[in-house]
Amino acid sequence: MNKELIISKYPEFSESIFVVNNYGWTNDVLIADEHIIFRFPKNSESAENLKKEMFFLPKLKNLLSINIPDFKYFSEDSGSIFCGYEMIKGIFLEKDIFESLPHDEKISLCNEIGIFLSELHSFPENILKNYFGEDSSELQFLKLKNELIKKAGFLFSEKEIKKIHIFFDSFINLMKKSNYKSSLIHGDLSSDHILYKNKRLSGVIDFGDMNYSDPAYDFTGLFLCFGEKYFKYILNFYSGITDDNFNERIKKFYIPKIPIHSILYGLEINDTDLVKNSCKNFRITLENII
Repeated sequence: MNKELIISKYPEFSESIFVVNNYGWTNDVLIADEHIIFRFPKNSESAENLKKEMFFLPKLKNLLSINIPDFKYFSEDSGSIFCGYEMIKGIFLEKDIFESLPHDEKISLCNEIGIFLSELHSFPENILKNYFGEDSSELQFLKLKNELIKKAGFLFSEKEIKKIHIFFDSFINLMKKSNYKSSLIHGDLSSDHILYKNKRLSGVIDFGDMNYSDPAYDFTGLFLCFGEKYFKYILNFYSGITDDNFNERIKKFYIPKIPIHSILYGLEINDTDLVKNSCKNFRITLENII
C-alpha cells in the first residue's frame, strides 16, 4: 500500500526497489534504491508530528551547521501523508561506539553536538509562539501523568500511585522556581538519532517530537548515552542559557520519566517484557520517594 502511494505521487519510482525498515516507534519506513527514506506515520499523532517537521525543517536547514532531513518528496493528502528524503550517510552514535573512540575525538563530537543544540535553541521565538503558543513543558508532564495513571495504573499499588503523584507534583514545583528561556527543542535527541561518519557528526534525524519547551530536555538522552563526564563537555560547548535548576531537571525528572514512555508504548503494542522491565526501572525512582 505505501509503495503504491509513493508511485502514484511520484511515478519515477515505479521501477525502484523498496526495502521495509522496521526501525522506529511512530513511522513505517520504506527505503527506495538504498538511498531514499520514505516515512509513513502509524497514527494521527505521528501524522501531526510529520506535518510539524514539514513546517520547521526547511526553516532550520540554513540555521544548522549539520545535516538534517531535506524533504524532497511529500504528500499531505488526507489518509496518505508521507515524506521522502535522501538518506544521510553514517551510523548511529551508539554508546558502545562512542566509548570506543579516542578522548580527543569524543571531545570534538561533544563540540559539534554543543554547537548543534546552540543553533537549534536559537530558533526565532516569534515563529515558535505563532505555531505552538506558550511553553508546554508543564502541560506535557501533566498529560503524561494522566496517561500513565489511566492506562497503566493497574500495574502499580495504591502506595506507588501516591508516589507517582508526588513525583509529578515535585516537577511542577521545580518548574515554577526555574528561570529558563523556552526554545525549540528536538525532543528526542538520543544516540539513535545522531549519525556519525569519518570522525564527525554527519547528521541528526527524527525531529517529530519537536516542541517549544525547556532546552534542558534535549540534554537528557545525551547524559544517558555519553555519561556525565561528556555531558559536561557538551554543556561547556553550548552557548544557550542555562539556569540554576538546569541539571536538576535533567537528573531528577527528565531521566527518571523515560521508562514511563516505554511502559505506555509496551502496553500499546502488547509487549509484556517491555512493560515489565520498564515498570521495574520506574520503580527505582518511586522507591526513592518518601
